[in-house]
Amino acid sequence: MKTKKHCEITERDYLLLRFLWKWKAVSTQALAKKFFTEANAFTAYRRLLHLASDGFIDAYPVDGQFNKAWILKEKGFKYILPHLGDLQSKG
Repeated sequence: MKTKKHCEITERDYLLLRFLWKWKAVSTQALAKKFFTEANAFTAYRRLLHLASDGFIDAYPVDGQFNKAWILKEKGFKYILPHLGDLQSKG
């Protein structure tokens, strides 16, 4: 049986997770423009899917269309929590 390979969190991923924590729900297009400036939109979408499959983020349907926006999941919040300093909030 093949085991699932988990993605390694990069500095860009950390910044993306923190951005989602701050803004709560962000469109695929906005994340691609902000964090994947040197890559095409498909590269950004593929990375978002990897982060989602590892449980850091989740797709949020907008107007009935899946994967139009992304939200931070508990695992993603736990990952960035130690780095939030005075901004730590569990709400």
